[in-house]
Amino acid sequence: RVDSAMEDVVEAISVSGEECDNLDSMMCLLGKCYEWKGMKEEAKNVFQKVLDDVEPDSVEARNGLKRLGP
Repeated sequence: RVDSAMEDVVEAISVSGEECDNLDSMMCLLGKCYEWKGMKEEAKNVFQKVLDDVEPDSVEARNGLKRLGP
């Protein structure tokens, strides 16, 4: 199920483009999918990308990074 969700989220992100109003939420969902699969580094990278490139004030991305630790 998580693999299917990841595919759907990746497709939604690519179709929506960078001007999407909820791009940060979609990317955080992808980060959570990576987290659920135990792919910590990939999850951290996605959460950090949200903060660096999409929404610097994203509480969801910050919480994701805190959950994953250093």
